[in-house]
Amino acid sequence: MRMRCKGVLSVGVFLLVALLLVSSRATQACQTFDELGITTCITLYSSAYVNLPDKRRTVFDAKSETFFTRHPDNLLFQNNEALVVLDGNPEKLSEMIGFPIHWHLEIRPHYDSTYDATGFGQGTYHSFLSDLATNVSGDMQDNFQPLFREYYVDLHPKHLFIRLGRQIIAWGKSDGVYMLDILNNFNLTNPQIFNEQQIKIPVWAANVVWQATTNGELQGIAIPQYFPTYYAGLQFKGGYPLSGSYADFTYAGTGFINNELNGSLGFKIPTNVNNPSTRLNNWVYGARWSEQRGSVHYTLNYLYTWTTTQIYYPNTGTYATASAVNLHPHRMHVAGGSADYEFNTGNPWVDGTVLRAESAVTTGDVYYEGNLGNPVDVTHWGFLGAFDRQMLGDYLEKPIFFSFQYWQDWVLRRNNKCA
Repeated sequence: MRMRCKGVLSVGVFLLVALLLVSSRATQACQTFDELGITTCITLYSSAYVNLPDKRRTVFDAKSETFFTRHPDNLLFQNNEALVVLDGNPEKLSEMIGFPIHWHLEIRPHYDSTYDATGFGQGTYHSFLSDLATNVSGDMQDNFQPLFREYYVDLHPKHLFIRLGRQIIAWGKSDGVYMLDILNNFNLTNPQIFNEQQIKIPVWAANVVWQATTNGELQGIAIPQYFPTYYAGLQFKGGYPLSGSYADFTYAGTGFINNELNGSLGFKIPTNVNNPSTRLNNWVYGARWSEQRGSVHYTLNYLYTWTTTQIYYPNTGTYATASAVNLHPHRMHVAGGSADYEFNTGNPWVDGTVLRAESAVTTGDVYYEGNLGNPVDVTHWGFLGAFDRQMLGDYLEKPIFFSFQYWQDWVLRRNNKCA
């Protein structure tokens, strides 16, 4: 998304509004094999998102390099998947080394039938997206939607917790706004999925937690490989997928930029993609102090990482004279903290209400100045305040969960134009 690099960037108040008709079904079965110390669970899951009312949209066809208006076919998303989870506790090995060991494996094969359901709307682009519809083979298998989703070993020496392998690591207290919780970027094939465990991209990491005090712990994280936030779409040089605006869930800004790269200006723009290597100086490093004091839980966080998406750099220094676009992330520092507090006063009208807050200062993030401006290295400060509460629990079988959060982000300084 291109943003103007001045003033207050954005103010967000998040309210839940039902815009989509969503259908989902899940079936689960579990089995424990005591003699092997293994528990297995298999879940079959199917979901569909239907857009109402009908609405035609104008898009750019990357194949013919022309704009046209099409029927959207109402079907936004239809996905089928199986989740196989295996957990093991090898007792003999644990006894041999003197502390508990646990291993975990998640296998999640899926098939996205969105583009097969109809021969019009999104179905028109089956030939473009068919190789992205499953993670059983191809780039999706290993990278943005891995078949072997999480696999790690947990070691539990005294006062330590060590997790080694591909995993999801959650930081922060916010929902839908990610200031501290950017250890795992997102697969945004369907950004309407709010289950972060399902759409976060797992990373290989060494995750070490030291129980320093009774109520406090220090966490250290090292991540050797960078995975940018993923948008489904055409394959450019290097096999990196960029999204054209034919996908119903594509953000308008993303589709606009990628249509330009695909030829909407009358010519295709050469695109070079470079991800950081796995050398030690390119790793992501993080540390977090977490402590419970009375009814308040707080964290202090620091992360040396990369921008969550690839940045579009003109090869000549300015877009006015550029003949190609170079995509690569930019290094940034993120420092901040979070806190939450739950009321327990004896008053039923108040008890159960949770206040939470999160804040972070980010240096080295990149915004775009104007619609056609160059990327600019900035320092910005974000703050989020929220409260949550379950309501009508005495009257309804399933209580209503109410959540309100306010977010604001300020640009503090324009550092320099970055290349």
